[in-house]
Amino acid sequence: MHRHSPQAFVGALFLSLTTVIGGVYADFGTEIGTIGGGREGVVWLLLAGVLAIPFYLLLSWVLERQYRSGRSQPASGVLGLFDQHAVIASFVVLLLAFAPYLWVHYPASVTKDSYHQLNMALGLKPYQSRHPLLTTLIYKCLFLLGSHVDKNFGIFCCVLAPTVLAAYAFARCIGKVGSYVRDPRASLIALLFFGGLPVWGFYMQSMTKDTLFFPVFLLFAMTYVDVVDTLTTREDDRVVPSIVWVRLLFWGLLATLLRHGVVLILGFSLLLLALVAFRQRRLVCVTLVVILALHVGCTKAMELVLKPISFPTRAMFSVPFQQTARCMLEVPELVTDEEYEAIDAVLKASKIADRYNPLLADPVKDTFRTETVTSSDISRYLLTWFRMMLKYPRIYFDAFFQHAYGYLDPFHLVKATSQLKVYMSQGDFWLVPLDLHYAHPKTIRSWFDQWGTVWLRTPVCMHIMTPGFYAWVTFVCLLLLWSRRRCRQLIVLSLPALQVLMCIVSPVAGNIRYALPTMAVAPLIIAWTLREVRSSDEGSGRSSEAVAGAARHGEGLHLRR
Repeated sequence: MHRHSPQAFVGALFLSLTTVIGGVYADFGTEIGTIGGGREGVVWLLLAGVLAIPFYLLLSWVLERQYRSGRSQPASGVLGLFDQHAVIASFVVLLLAFAPYLWVHYPASVTKDSYHQLNMALGLKPYQSRHPLLTTLIYKCLFLLGSHVDKNFGIFCCVLAPTVLAAYAFARCIGKVGSYVRDPRASLIALLFFGGLPVWGFYMQSMTKDTLFFPVFLLFAMTYVDVVDTLTTREDDRVVPSIVWVRLLFWGLLATLLRHGVVLILGFSLLLLALVAFRQRRLVCVTLVVILALHVGCTKAMELVLKPISFPTRAMFSVPFQQTARCMLEVPELVTDEEYEAIDAVLKASKIADRYNPLLADPVKDTFRTETVTSSDISRYLLTWFRMMLKYPRIYFDAFFQHAYGYLDPFHLVKATSQLKVYMSQGDFWLVPLDLHYAHPKTIRSWFDQWGTVWLRTPVCMHIMTPGFYAWVTFVCLLLLWSRRRCRQLIVLSLPALQVLMCIVSPVAGNIRYALPTMAVAPLIIAWTLREVRSSDEGSGRSSEAVAGAARHGEGLHLRR
C-alpha cells in the first residue's frame, strides 16, 4: 500500500512552484513582468497545486523504489577496456571532442571582460579588483608565452590551457562516477555528458574567467566528497591520508582566488564538515583556517604588487538594488522623502527607475555613488530597503523572481543574454595594436554555431542546458538522501546548493555561464547519491532478510517442540 512521503510532498511543492513562477515571468521576456494581485496570485497557487500532483506521484516512485546494485557480469570488449582505463581514455576523448570547437573559432572568442583583463595584463589600463587578479595574471603569462609565435596564438593559449585543465577534471570525475556506481556504463554516460553536451565545447573556445574556475571547483568537490566519506563513517580505523588534505587545501585555495565570493561557499562547507565529522575534526578546522589565511595573504600580496583599483561594494547588492529600482518605477509617489534620501545616498535615485532592467542588474548598479558613499549610508539604505519590503511585498517578489526564475526552472531558458559566447567583442576596449581576428571565415563559424543553437531550441536538449535543471538535480539528490536518513551526507550538497544561491544573487538572470560549476559537479553528485542510497537500501534489505530468517528459525523450533 502506498504510504505518504513527506519528502515527495516537499519536493512536489518546490518543483511545481518553480515551474509556475518560471512560466509566469518567462512570458514577459525582457519586459517588466508581474505575478499580479491577490486574485491572480490565488490562480497561480491553484495551478501550482494541480501541477504538484504529478510531481508528487513521480517523486514518490523515485524516492520509495529500492536502489540495489544488480549482479552484472564484468564488462568485456571495448567497454571493458574503457572501464580499466576510464580516466586516461576519457581525457583523450574529451580533448578530441573539444578540438573542433577550438579549431573553428581559432584563436578564440574573446568577451568584453577578457578584453579588459588583457588591457590590464599588458599595462594599457590599471588593474581592477573587479576581476580576480590571479585570473588576470594567468592570462598575462599565457598570452605573453604564445605571443612569441603571434598575437593570435597568444590568445589561443589562453583557451588551450583551461581546456586541458577541464578535460583532466572531467576525466577524473568520470572515473569517480564509475567507482561509485560500479558500472562502466555510468562512466560512459558521464563521458557523453561532458563530451557531447555542446555547452562545454563552446565555452572551451571562449576566453572567459569561468573556464579557469569551474574545473578547479570540480576538483575541490571531488576531494571534499572523499573527505566526507571518511570522516562521516563510524569506522574508527579510517583516517584521511595526508595527500588528500594537501589536495583539499590546494584546490580550495585556488578556487577562492579564481572567483569572487567562492571563499564563502568553501568556508561554509568546511564548517559544516567540522560539525558532523566523527574524527579528525581539528584537521578540518585547521584546513579551513589555513585556506582563509592563505586566501587573504595571497590577495593582499597581489594587491601590493599590482595596486589595483578597488571594486566598489555594489557587486554584493544586485537583489536589493533591483527591488529598490522596481519600487521607484512602480510607486514613486509613495516613496517618502526620508526613504528617497537614504536611497539617493547610495544610488542615483532619480535615474534608477529609467535604468531598471528586470533581467540585468548592471544598469542600476552603475549608478552606485562610489566616490561619496560611506558605510553608514549603506547601513541606512539596507534598513530602508527592509522597511520598504514590508510595505511593498508584491513588488519585491516580482523583482526577485523575474531575475531568479532562470536558475530554478528547467523549462524556461532565459533568452535575453547570449548563452554561448561565439563572438569577439568590440568597443572602446578593443585592442587595435594586437590585430586579433578569427582565422576562419564567418560562414564556417556560423554553420558550426548552429549546432549549439539547435540544442538551445530543441525540447529536452534545451532543458539539459538550462541552469534550472541542475538546481532540480541537486534538490532531488537532497530528497533521496533525506528519505534514507543520510543526514550527515547532506553536507556534500552544500557545494552545488550554495553555488545555485550565488547564481540567484548574480547580476545576470538565468545565464548558463554562472551555472557551469553546478553543471560540472552534477554527474559526481548523482553517482555519489546513488551509491549512498544503494548502501542504505542494501543494508535495510540485509536487515529484513535477517529478521525474516530469525522468524523462520523460531517457527521451526516451535514446530519441533
